[in-house]
Amino acid sequence: LVRAMGEFQTLADIEEVAVSVTREGSIIRIKDIAEVKDSYLEPTGFARMNIQPAVSLYVQKESRANTVNVARGIQKELEKLRLSLDEDIKITPTFNQAEYVKKALDTVKISLSYGAILAILVLWLFLRNLRSTFIIALTIPISVLATFALMYLGKINLNVMTLSGLALGIGMLVDSSIVVLENILRKRKRLQGQSRRSDLGHQTSATGQRETAISGAREVALAIIASTITTVVVFLPLIFVNKEIQRLYSGLGLTVAFSLMASLFIALTLVPMLASRLKAKEITPQPKLANNDRPNHKQLFKASLFARLKEGYRRRLDFVIRYRYPFIACAFLIFASAIYFSTKLEKEFIGIAEQNRFTIFIQMPTGTRLDVSDRIVRQVEKLVSKVPEV
Repeated sequence: LVRAMGEFQTLADIEEVAVSVTREGSIIRIKDIAEVKDSYLEPTGFARMNIQPAVSLYVQKESRANTVNVARGIQKELEKLRLSLDEDIKITPTFNQAEYVKKALDTVKISLSYGAILAILVLWLFLRNLRSTFIIALTIPISVLATFALMYLGKINLNVMTLSGLALGIGMLVDSSIVVLENILRKRKRLQGQSRRSDLGHQTSATGQRETAISGAREVALAIIASTITTVVVFLPLIFVNKEIQRLYSGLGLTVAFSLMASLFIALTLVPMLASRLKAKEITPQPKLANNDRPNHKQLFKASLFARLKEGYRRRLDFVIRYRYPFIACAFLIFASAIYFSTKLEKEFIGIAEQNRFTIFIQMPTGTRLDVSDRIVRQVEKLVSKVPEV
């Protein structure tokens, strides 16, 4: 039996450890090739936080992990860790990528809300009917909720790209609904006119309202389906690009496609149902004023405003049609100039996002000692600390 002591008692024991044997048979020990010390490890780098010595710890998520969820889990663990640490040890997060993700998402959400509000205001200006505007406006949040459901089934996360796609599609969410509602109201007015001429009453029955809603939606169904498909098919080329581009932009394209398909479904189901509940008197056109009726200033201003807009549009349209060939030539010239200037624009893979931080890189010559690098960095720290915003 061979028994060897496995625990060192002194530094000399370590120095006497053999690591190799020469050809001549001499034993090479650790003390022959190295210096054995009972001391601290020589530093290979420094970490400072606000010019104070610190220990840096970096936590990097997996490629498929969610940034916000990982950051939230780390924050919970840090709260538990603080309870078990001494009072003189402080943990200070220096960089949290989830904060920039949340800020970007909040910005896009605000833009999305503004876009929806502006779309509703424009609808009210053109429809000039609060109840009709309410029907169209109601399709926006319902379509957005349906889009979120489709995104959940398609395993698409909420991020800057997908919310940007939703913001792009928010204006198109009401297109199909406007066409359906306008056609239903047009048929309703036509039936009311026929009823008045035949002395059958001024209001349609509930059955008549339901029938006009069904027939009005059926008449334009094929047209709005084709219009929606032509918009959705624009994003079809994303299927044929490489995987890297797909990961970046497929979420945007799918979100726009989902939102348009959801709005189409709402336009063909919810809008006709709500339109059938509108009473006939709510959409009856205003009767013409008799000779002894005197319109107020508001009516005169509204009538004159729309009359001027209509007449101005008619004159400009007549001018463009009269000189159509010069305008066609100008259109081709503008198109060619757009192609030319697009070649002059700088190109990059992903745009640079603005953040409230900056990074200073200091590159020293190869072989520079750590103490020399530390001295240079201290000079930079001293200069940067004088800036009030830092």
